[in-house]
Amino acid sequence: MESVRPLGGVVVLLVAIVACGGRAERSRPAASDIGTPPAAATASAALGGPTGSPSPGTAGPASRSPSHAAASRSAPTRGPKAERPPAATLVASGVAVEGKVGSYTWAGLSNSAPWLPARALPPSAVAPSSEVEVRIAAEHPVEQWVARAAAAGDADGSTIIPVGQGGGLPRFLVPAVGPTVVAVHVVFADGAGDATYYWHLDTE
Repeated sequence: MESVRPLGGVVVLLVAIVACGGRAERSRPAASDIGTPPAAATASAALGGPTGSPSPGTAGPASRSPSHAAASRSAPTRGPKAERPPAATLVASGVAVEGKVGSYTWAGLSNSAPWLPARALPPSAVAPSSEVEVRIAAEHPVEQWVARAAAAGDADGSTIIPVGQGGGLPRFLVPAVGPTVVAVHVVFADGAGDATYYWHLDTE
């Protein structure tokens, strides 16, 4: 009669295998417990992506309003008009001398002055009967002009004589009467005003 081996060892072995399998299943983490892998979080930060919820009260750079931008581009303005009439330069015999302003009306202002005597003016040597031209600064247009002269010794202009008149730039001949004070009254175009300019011309 054939003998039967005991099955106790086999049973014990099966029980041990089943027990190990149960522990392996229980040690595996659930899908809900798995967070963002470190490598993925690092890549998101490098690309500038959000790594969390934005904090309240954080605002982006403020943009300039259209009204502020328009104010910053203000249109250029022209400077104020000069308070005195433009300078006048007498050119004769190769000499250029700026005249001294006496009476004038300009830019809403006016000044009344008597005849300027020779002692108040620097003398300029010119040839007798030489042609004179008066040039206005900034080429301001002249509507009309009148030139007069008096002897240098006539302090108050009591012996004034006419030497020329016309329109446009003043041009006339220097009187051949010795040292002379010449006054040129200029009326500017467009109602800009008028002015009288003086020179002391030494023709000796």
